[in-house]
Amino acid sequence: MIKVSIIAIFISICSPAKEALEFLKIGINALNSGQYYEAVAYLDSAITLNPRLVKAYVFRGKAKSEIAMMELAYFDRTLKFEIFCKEALQDFNKSLELDPNDAQSYFERGKLRGVLYDKVGRLNDFNNAIKINPKYSEAFAQRCAAYRFDANYVLALSDINQAIKLEPDQGWFYHIRGELNIEMEQKEAACNDWSLAIERGFTDSQKLLKKHCN
Repeated sequence: MIKVSIIAIFISICSPAKEALEFLKIGINALNSGQYYEAVAYLDSAITLNPRLVKAYVFRGKAKSEIAMMELAYFDRTLKFEIFCKEALQDFNKSLELDPNDAQSYFERGKLRGVLYDKVGRLNDFNNAIKINPKYSEAFAQRCAAYRFDANYVLALSDINQAIKLEPDQGWFYHIRGELNIEMEQKEAACNDWSLAIERGFTDSQKLLKKHCN
């Protein structure tokens, strides 16, 4: 009888956590499908069931960032844009409060800070993401963009080279390096990079290849 009671208590304790993971999974799938509002709703449920579920905050923050980006694309920096950016930052801050070593939290917050013109915060977040995970290729690519924005081409090129070294099949890395090379007046290298990007399925490079290389 005591054993049955203990099992019942164990199930009652674990069930909300398991259910939270299910909502997290569904929320991530919705996010990846571009259903950002639905993703937020599912991740809200995950957090209600387990307020210490780090990845639920990360992905909810990412979904809110995507909503903010849509608002920015269509209507510029509206009140809705500001609200979703603020809420996304709160989610990333919370995930880092729960787990200061979550590289993805720094990465996602860094991207958002870039949109908000927080150059110092953006760079610090990418630095932290890379420090925690030295194989985080996307973080190198994003830090490259931060350096490029400041015309620090030496560091930008170093970072995008590292991103390519880590993931040589990522076409958009070559696209970025091509843009960087054209800005440095390295036309031949740029054209070669855009060709490599296209070979790897990144068709956006076709326009730049046609513009600069034909």
